[in-house]
Amino acid sequence: MTVQPYNNFRLEIFRLLKLYNASIRAYKEEATRTSTLIHFKENDFDPSANVFLDNIEEENYFISGNSYELKEKYRKSYQGKLREVLLVRLISTLEVYMVEMVRETFLQRKDLFTYDRKIEFSHGELLSSDSISILWSKLINNECRKLQNQGFHETKNFYLRVLNINFNDSKFEISHIELLHDKRHLLVHRLGKTDKQFRHKYSTEEKQITISPEDFYKAIEAISDLGSFILKEYEKLVGDEKNKTALKSTHVYSSFEIFPFNKDGESTIDNNFSFIVDDQLVRFKDLLKSLTYKGDVAKLDLYGRKEFINYYFRLLNKSQKHGNLKIESKYSSYSPNMWVTENDLKKARKIIPKKPLDKDFFKTLSEEQRISLEKAQEITRILKNEY
Repeated sequence: MTVQPYNNFRLEIFRLLKLYNASIRAYKEEATRTSTLIHFKENDFDPSANVFLDNIEEENYFISGNSYELKEKYRKSYQGKLREVLLVRLISTLEVYMVEMVRETFLQRKDLFTYDRKIEFSHGELLSSDSISILWSKLINNECRKLQNQGFHETKNFYLRVLNINFNDSKFEISHIELLHDKRHLLVHRLGKTDKQFRHKYSTEEKQITISPEDFYKAIEAISDLGSFILKEYEKLVGDEKNKTALKSTHVYSSFEIFPFNKDGESTIDNNFSFIVDDQLVRFKDLLKSLTYKGDVAKLDLYGRKEFINYYFRLLNKSQKHGNLKIESKYSSYSPNMWVTENDLKKARKIIPKKPLDKDFFKTLSEEQRISLEKAQEITRILKNEY
């Protein structure tokens, strides 16, 4: 089982790793090239001259006071600074993933979040909420916002206290992850300078944080391992038969064209829009495959569980009745095995008898190509637009 937060997490780590490796390669090549220029002094090259980006001699484009200095920076200091910057991003990637996995768990197992804690809603929030789903959405958003503002230690405790996920049960040393978080904190808030608390905690005399190549690759490995551990624990939480049945339910594609009249209408196509179906919190952004505009009309291509898509359409209808938007068109929902490919269209074009298409052409298409009537109807709808 894979979930979107984990996919995003893995993709971001892969991108950071590629960026690091490509940058180190570029630094080494530039160091060699600069060293060659200094040695041979070709084309009247002056190694003592200032170096600018694209030879634009302005302050914002300044690189180094001379090529001798620049060569050494390519070989050492630039590589070290790069690792510091990427470590900050790497830890942020982990934090975002941990928070999003809490939200993902809430979607599947709200029963885990029934701890006794008060939460306040204003009269306006309660009266403006059309259903309990809006309140549930605000509840988990509030919880996730708190986690975003807390440190790794607090988030780790939340996982243990609420989700019963103990990071100490993992195969790696959680102390290494805590060290990386502490280093990130010093890099962000003290530009890498250590304080007494850090030096005492880790028994070091270092006055400045340094990240070696080995440190960086170990950080990638440790954070990847923690991400995999969280995913496996999540799978255990949602792995009972009830949730397996829900996860295997029919998925469909669907498209809508709507014309929002006001902010309430626009809110239905906002990434933060969410609703509840069968006790599950559904996020609009998880259903959305693409969103394009033709003038003021928004075209939505959605994919998700059939009951989620149908419920969303009912919400659009309700908003239309309130005068917040107009549904310009809705294409019938169809399952993935009805997804029309270009090859399907090519085969259909070969048996088109005449123009315009006969209204029962889809029946002939269904028989000759041995496909469902629903898929044949969808192919016919597309071909009618061509002819």
